[in-house]
Amino acid sequence: MKLFLKAIEFEDYRNIKNGSRLIFEPITTLVGANESGKSNIIRAIQLLSEDFNENDTKMGSIRASRNEMPLLRYFFELKSKDLFGYFKQSIKNFRDKNLICLIVSGETNELMLSDQRFSLREIEYRNQWKNTSGQPMKFKARKGKEIELQQNEKIFGDNDNKFAIAKLARENKITKLTTEEIDSDVIDKIFKDFLPEIEYWEYDQDKHYLPDHVFWDKFLTAPDNFLPVKNLFLIACSEGNLTDFNTALSSFKGKDHEIQKYLDDVSKSLNKIIKKTWKQSNIELQLFYQTDKLRFDIYEGGRRTPPSVRSDGLKWFLSFLLDFRSRGELQNKIILFDQPGEKLHPGGQKELRERFTEIALKNQVIFATQSPFLIDRNSWSKVKFLQRKNGDPEIKQPTKYDVKNDELLRHSLGYSLADVGQANDFNIVVEGYTDQFLLLDIGRRLNEIASYLEKKPIINLNKIAIFDSRGFTTIKKRVDELLQANLHAIGLYDGDDVSKKRFSQDRKSKRFRNLLFSLDEIVDQNNYKTIEDLVPERLWEKSCKEYFKKNRSKLTKKNFCHPRWGKIKEWYKNNYNTEITRKEKESLWEVIFDNWDQYFDSVKDISKISEINITKQALESLAKKVARGKNK
Repeated sequence: MKLFLKAIEFEDYRNIKNGSRLIFEPITTLVGANESGKSNIIRAIQLLSEDFNENDTKMGSIRASRNEMPLLRYFFELKSKDLFGYFKQSIKNFRDKNLICLIVSGETNELMLSDQRFSLREIEYRNQWKNTSGQPMKFKARKGKEIELQQNEKIFGDNDNKFAIAKLARENKITKLTTEEIDSDVIDKIFKDFLPEIEYWEYDQDKHYLPDHVFWDKFLTAPDNFLPVKNLFLIACSEGNLTDFNTALSSFKGKDHEIQKYLDDVSKSLNKIIKKTWKQSNIELQLFYQTDKLRFDIYEGGRRTPPSVRSDGLKWFLSFLLDFRSRGELQNKIILFDQPGEKLHPGGQKELRERFTEIALKNQVIFATQSPFLIDRNSWSKVKFLQRKNGDPEIKQPTKYDVKNDELLRHSLGYSLADVGQANDFNIVVEGYTDQFLLLDIGRRLNEIASYLEKKPIINLNKIAIFDSRGFTTIKKRVDELLQANLHAIGLYDGDDVSKKRFSQDRKSKRFRNLLFSLDEIVDQNNYKTIEDLVPERLWEKSCKEYFKKNRSKLTKKNFCHPRWGKIKEWYKNNYNTEITRKEKESLWEVIFDNWDQYFDSVKDISKISEINITKQALESLAKKVARGKNK
């Protein structure tokens, strides 16, 4: 993409709370109850390419009573080297990490610069000149470079051509533009050349779905009136290396058998794609030639049915597939969906989620849903939670507190009432909530980096669940329960003395020998015994010093070495003459949780943190082991 939509800030827009800011990802999922404001956000993005309507200016608006328009600030991140060059040439105070802020109020558009924290500052434009001589002209800049300037063409007065420009200005051949004129030109260029195309995709059965048949004379005369049929041939010819339909029909004119053979090849090409993308049932699409029309049938289990009698879910999916696949490789688009695939079976919704991931490689996908099956658990940052507070929709990033207190969000993110991830095809059972939190959150952060680099997830959290067993004594039992349900499962114990004793006891059973593991087996590092050893050192040190603030001066580097929990227990006993309690351990983790996001936000490259790389290796190892962890 050229410009990536990073955020929107809302001022008195519809009923969204004033000052709300929504951060976007390559895929952004809007979750919330009915009337929570999801559709209003979708509409706000459409306003980048459409005019404000009456609902945009008056619905819930305080400004309307003052005859003022609502105000939307769109923050864009630059993704193209060409754009960096253009903005550096145009703007004096532009820096590589700047965001471009486009302010839209329905009447005027304004441009400002922003840093990554969304604070705004005025733009300082470089001088710009316009050829007003009435004819094209050529002039020489520094180092003998010849520049040709067409009539009314504009040029920036940079160091390489400033003397030549000064001479042309004295001769009244060029005119200096005002700041307002430059600003207007730059904004026009953003709208015309740089902004992603905004597409709101809404299922329309008459427009998108296959008819039972089309008459040849009508289809050949106006193929655009039968887009699904036209798209079907585009896909088959492009991906199946087939002759285009018009050429084939002309060359086989009067040869019904040859035409049907060609249509069979088209059917085979399409069915390869359908088989890969629709895994809920084994269906095939078949095209039949008749003298006056082209007929479509869907086969399943030896039975033939016309497309019109199939389920609404299949109709939606085939329509989506034909429309998007026919357009080849999409890029530089923001594609919007409101409640996509709501009539799809859960399995179909999961397949749709994978299609969104493919589309988002070179585009942005933003959709509103109430379905838990469209949520990508590989990355919570993709999920934006909308809830009403004092009557106004409020935008939030989901937190542990929200999961506990909002049934819709808990269900959407796949949590049970006990805040334990629901069982999945593959399951890893760990000792406690801290183990679960650390592995899940670092896994998600690594997955987000992999997604940004267009690589596969480190650990696929859409297929792998991590369970908190509430203590090492129940790990074996929880693994057994999952195995009895015919699911893959393994257990992970800490490697300290207490956990290791229980681990050795539980692993004696031949059945569990290859299903239970201790942390020091998974992490090939000396002195890594407990989950605390995977906490980044700077975060661990900061949190310990905050929690033990009365004695923080007595804490030294050696107290933060591995095994961390063992070193802190030893230090605590020496300074307090007693053993540290379980309650204090939990309180220390609360401090770590409080510092967690702030720490990771301050780190530019988490791949350089040794503990993160060790956790990455541990997650990859666990993913391989759980794939083999099946009941024998």
